[in-house]
Amino acid sequence: MIESLNSSIETYTRNVKRWRGGVMVQRWVSAALLDAEKRLRRVRGYRDLPRLAVALNARSPGVPETARVA
Repeated sequence: MIESLNSSIETYTRNVKRWRGGVMVQRWVSAALLDAEKRLRRVRGYRDLPRLAVALNARSPGVPETARVA
């Protein structure tokens, strides 16, 4: 999924010849992401992700909050 998103950004920004600063890069990438968003699908069970996070946190009580990734 990430690879297809990166590919969409590359396709959208391929013909840009002069990148004039970071603000312009952000603008083009934002436009590419908005365009790609139309073709992305939702993850199955996305509504249950908060419940999954609670269950996983309950199973790993010995891991401090700062050591958890994502």
